[in-house]
Amino acid sequence: MLPVILAEPVVLFFLVMSGWGIFEGAVRIVSGRVMKGVGNIVSALGSLAIAYMTRFYGQGAINGADLLPFFIIIVGASVVLNAIVGSMAGSFSPRRD
Repeated sequence: MLPVILAEPVVLFFLVMSGWGIFEGAVRIVSGRVMKGVGNIVSALGSLAIAYMTRFYGQGAINGADLLPFFIIIVGASVVLNAIVGSMAGSFSPRRD
């Protein structure tokens, strides 16, 4: 179980990582790599959700036994959504015949 005293540093880490992911995704979208940028933003939203759930844990709103399943669900959903976006990237790329 995660010690409650470490909840806020973990939240800060995931907030910084999600902010960087959103920034990187926006830069990639502006530079023309739209699907790669959307993939970065999807991953960043997963990190943001983990930070949100960890903050709930630190405040005592959820217990430690519920935290790990939430992490697994969030990471799994991020991986699946990122794979879907990655598979769509090939269908939107221009043909080079």
